[in-house]
Amino acid sequence: MERTSREKGKSALDSPAHYNAILIEEMRSQMQLVIEKVEGVEERLITRMDDRFAKVDDQLQLLTSTTQEHSHRLNRLENKLDQTANKLDQTANKLDQTANKLDQIAHELKHEIAKVDAKLDQRLIQVEKTVERHEHILTERDLIPPG
Repeated sequence: MERTSREKGKSALDSPAHYNAILIEEMRSQMQLVIEKVEGVEERLITRMDDRFAKVDDQLQLLTSTTQEHSHRLNRLENKLDQTANKLDQTANKLDQTANKLDQIAHELKHEIAKVDAKLDQRLIQVEKTVERHEHILTERDLIPPG
């Protein structure tokens, strides 16, 4: 009986079911190694991707803040340019008004100056006549030698 149970045990070890069980266990073991390697690669890839995403996110945040800063600067410059343009328009208007007033004054003074010139011309003629009369009188009295 002992022998038969040994034979049975030996024959059980030699049976295809036992051989298949060993193969399946070996395959499970190898598959577990493959799975562990794949999981390790997956973890490394995820870590690298997270690092890359973090760098991209940092760069995007820097780009966003830089863009916002430049946008604020451009808005301030645009406001200053608008203010300067308004001041230049006001100054141009004032200069136009002043030029118009000067033209009016020049037009008004042109007639006044013409009147003054005419009066001065008349007065100079009178002075010349008076000087000639006085010279004639003095010449007649022999006070001034003829000349």
